[in-house]
Amino acid sequence: MQAPPPLTAGKLRCIPISGQCELGRSAWYFEGDGEIVLIDAGIGFVPHGFKGGVDALLPNLEYLKKNKDRIKALFISNPHEEYSGDLMNFIEQLEVKSVYLPKVLIELHKNKFPPGLQITPLESSTKYKVGNKFELTAFNVTFSTVDAFAFLIES
Repeated sequence: MQAPPPLTAGKLRCIPISGQCELGRSAWYFEGDGEIVLIDAGIGFVPHGFKGGVDALLPNLEYLKKNKDRIKALFISNPHEEYSGDLMNFIEQLEVKSVYLPKVLIELHKNKFPPGLQITPLESSTKYKVGNKFELTAFNVTFSTVDAFAFLIES
């Protein structure tokens, strides 16, 4: 993955790192003024009938690994694997320090989280201040899983 061009002060970059025009692998990052916020950490599913020894498709984290010191938080919108299946890999590989998660996802992973990880359960209509650049408001949405959210992102 080629690194994006430098950002000028006050500008915002919104990049899908996977999951566009396909089912699964939802993962985005928002970047501005030296800070990065991650939205979702999904896995992709191998096409039906494929027999190449591949179990799942994962997002490309190379740019984020090189910039992990700028990552302020990871938000997960819902517990479905297409949005949260690579959660533990994101936390480990990107050394994420703070996560904002649906309560059901916290319960599912409570014995797997590394010590010191700041875990915040998402609440509908609540605004979360992240770093100096971002404010995200979570709100409930109807989806195929329980405890699903969408985010209003302000910078």
